[in-house]
Amino acid sequence: MVAMDSLKEISKPNDLLIVYFSGHGILGQDGYGKWLVADSNPNIESTYVSLSTVKSLLDQIPAKTRTLYIDACFSGVDAFLARR
Repeated sequence: MVAMDSLKEISKPNDLLIVYFSGHGILGQDGYGKWLVADSNPNIESTYVSLSTVKSLLDQIPAKTRTLYIDACFSGVDAFLARR
């Protein structure tokens, strides 16, 4: 998340950004998929990463093309797209 946040400063409008996440996902209490990352505690949902958080960060990066690949169960994409 820190690395993605720093991309706001170094990316340029004509850049191509590819983000790949491979890891574990879990269905959150709100019905959305969440990702468990290196510093997540499986017993504390507030330490999970939601797709809306990732999308918010991606939206702030000025790269012309931004692609997100997700390889995780409960990635959150289905629920996220259904509720937009």
